[in-house]
Amino acid sequence: METLERPEAPEETESAAPPAPGGEEQGTDRPVRGRILEGTVVDAGDREAVASTALGPVRVRGAVLGDRLRIRVVRAGQHAAWGRVEEILAPSPQRVVPRCGVIAFCGGCPWQAWDPAAQREEKRRRVEAELRGLGPVEVEPVASAPDVYGFRNKLLLAAGGRPGKLRFGLYAPRTHRLVPAEECPVQDPEGNRIVGALARVLNSFGIPPFDELLGTGLLRHILVRIAPGTGQAGVVLAAKSWPLPRVGEIAKRILDIPGVLSVYGGPHEEQGPAAKAAPPALLSGRPRLLARAGSARILLTPSTFFQTNSPALPLLVDAVREALPKRIAHLADLYSGAGLFTLSFAKKASKVTAVDEDPGAIRDLAESVRMQEFHHVAAVAADAARAEIEGTKPDVVILDPPRAGIPAGLARRLVEEWRPARIIHVSCSVKALARDLAMLSSRGYRILKVQPIDLFPHTPHIEVVASLERA
Repeated sequence: METLERPEAPEETESAAPPAPGGEEQGTDRPVRGRILEGTVVDAGDREAVASTALGPVRVRGAVLGDRLRIRVVRAGQHAAWGRVEEILAPSPQRVVPRCGVIAFCGGCPWQAWDPAAQREEKRRRVEAELRGLGPVEVEPVASAPDVYGFRNKLLLAAGGRPGKLRFGLYAPRTHRLVPAEECPVQDPEGNRIVGALARVLNSFGIPPFDELLGTGLLRHILVRIAPGTGQAGVVLAAKSWPLPRVGEIAKRILDIPGVLSVYGGPHEEQGPAAKAAPPALLSGRPRLLARAGSARILLTPSTFFQTNSPALPLLVDAVREALPKRIAHLADLYSGAGLFTLSFAKKASKVTAVDEDPGAIRDLAESVRMQEFHHVAAVAADAARAEIEGTKPDVVILDPPRAGIPAGLARRLVEEWRPARIIHVSCSVKALARDLAMLSSRGYRILKVQPIDLFPHTPHIEVVASLERA
């Protein structure tokens, strides 16, 4: 089960640092807490934008590249300062009206007030900048789905409030402060509806939320998954200790929520962003949801990793399809998850081997393979660098590694043992992708195409599909 990312630094508010002696210290040459400054946003940043002021850069949330702002400094460290927008003196021509009123507090969509077309152009510029050292690599325009709201099919929300009055939301960056997100505009509307109904069920049983600071309470977070293409919904409950009181009755009530077909739950005892939890257990309903992506039919446990942007899934699949050769003897899908690419391209290859370290994802994929009678597809639960691949060496490899990129062991296997004719690298980290492409280029591979896809609107993140062929 996934964990919510929790903060690791103090909250950047007026209480996060003591005021400097003498109040605002008007004569100081650096920002101090409480001081009012004027500045222009010169960098879209990541979590915060960066405004240039007379006393140096100040980071602010909810600002857009080109905004002229009046800023109150709320925290000043040795190497950086943070501020709060007091007034927009001159809005950027690229500023739009966001649908969410808490983007300056939530941190989940720091670019939401920025025109989506400008967001995509900035993302393309960043991809080009990271890949510049690889020579003349042309980066395609960023592909995106028409609607940049209501796309997120996975709602992972922390529990807050009190028994009978639960709230669900996200932690503000670097804090333990919960920002309610029951009606988040980037989340699937059906998911938001189910979150509201789920709160009513849990409130009727008086389930107490877990308090991160005091260590009291039970319910840590909920996960609602809306299966792409079908709308089938699953719910996962994660608690400090398990089972929850009357959990059997709770699960049956949740299954009565229209659209919910699957209810899971389990303990989640540790704290921190790196905490691991045991796989949740089925409490009621179906073990898996059915998702569709183009012609692919994918069975999916609600907690299994899957791409979160439902409308953009066809763009991702099409980008990989365009990179595949016409004839494939043996396709290896590494870091396959539940099998988005395996099942989308199973009919294009004589043999397919899917590999993933997550046994739950491989079980899901194996069920999908059995359901569709793909006898030439093998699903292997293993580390990709050491997995046993039967038959001939793969001539085409699709890999979608974690954010860190291709590990050294797998890199050696790719370029020394298998040496496939075609590699399609799918990455959510441009820095890691640049490093991986440099390695592959130095070992005899030529970059054919780099296609960014906006799977994460309103954020600085971008998915990139890069195709390479062995020279």
